[in-house]
Amino acid sequence: MTALDLDGAAAPDPLRRLRRGWWLVALGPLLGLALAALWLRLTPPLYVATMVVGPVPAPAPLDGLAGPGARLAAGRAGPLAGLIDEPDLAEYDRFLEMLAAPAAVARLEPELAAAAAGLRPGARDALAALLGRPGWQPPGPAEVSAGLGRSLEIAQIGHTPLRRIGFAHADRAVALALPARLHAAADAVLREQAERRGATRIAYLKQQIAQQPQQDHRGVLAALLAREEQAMMLAAAGGSFAAEAVQPPTAPLRPERPDPLFVLAVAAAAGLAAGLGAANLRGARR
Repeated sequence: MTALDLDGAAAPDPLRRLRRGWWLVALGPLLGLALAALWLRLTPPLYVATMVVGPVPAPAPLDGLAGPGARLAAGRAGPLAGLIDEPDLAEYDRFLEMLAAPAAVARLEPELAAAAAGLRPGARDALAALLGRPGWQPPGPAEVSAGLGRSLEIAQIGHTPLRRIGFAHADRAVALALPARLHAAADAVLREQAERRGATRIAYLKQQIAQQPQQDHRGVLAALLAREEQAMMLAAAGGSFAAEAVQPPTAPLRPERPDPLFVLAVAAAAGLAAGLGAANLRGARR
């Protein structure tokens, strides 16, 4: 036997190693599929509900209603510049930040809030109750807000101001109810905040008009007052304030997460890779 033959016998090629460990190559995918099937069995399927929202159109200007003073307001307001209407998207941006905030979550029904955030009594709470220690308590707005912040998805649609709100839950009814309730709650919070700001501004403008001796300055203040009163009337008229529902919440009748075919395919591929590695390593040690 030559030296080359001795070297070839001492260092078997990878295919020979795999042939010797064929059972490991076959066992890897089977084990991966078994573990994936067990995980799918223990993991509750999730229904994904989506809702599309957009900003409420800004009201028409009041030039015709307030007269010439309205055309002077923007240029002559001076210290009162903060009283002029904010950009159209200002309240909408606040709405997106308010969706999962404690102030909005506090307006949800306690049962819906706890179910949506996944905060329910567990084995630890039952054991604490048996030992006479404080057991489970309904979560507060801060706890629910933290839970929703991890599961609520907000995505921009293209380059438009529209946003798609997504929420996944094991209960399809909860998945459908939460986006609409959060939309209504956040919109109501912003409406009340705007009404309080408007009432403060109106009172201040009326006071300044009564104390202002110059007619043209009173015209500027009157224009600002008319715009604030218009905003107050629109806020009190009902309907959406900061964001309106472009598409109501919808969810497929079948759960979307996890995808069984994708999970099984990934598990089989991972098991095959692990089996190939184990067979090669086993052959190298022999």
